[in-house]
Amino acid sequence: MSAQIKNRDYSAIKFYLCPAFMQAKTNFKNLDNFFSACDLEVYSQESFDAIPPEIFDQHVQNTTSFEDFNAFMSAALDFSFESQLKGIKL
Repeated sequence: MSAQIKNRDYSAIKFYLCPAFMQAKTNFKNLDNFFSACDLEVYSQESFDAIPPEIFDQHVQNTTSFEDFNAFMSAALDFSFESQLKGIKL
């Protein structure tokens, strides 16, 4: 997993948990809907950092098929990579 994700870089998380991924792999339309479903207001790096990682793990476990936030992000990275490969014309 990238260092940005391990460091909880909110801009990287928003990039990888894009609407296409969220709609394909969860019951949520986008990341904002995912956060809203557990009454979280995330709008900046600071607001994201204020939420303990355990909260994200629990929400991921309760609302998706992923074990925890790291597994969720790993799948998002794979999804992004696969999407980019599909776009390459050889």
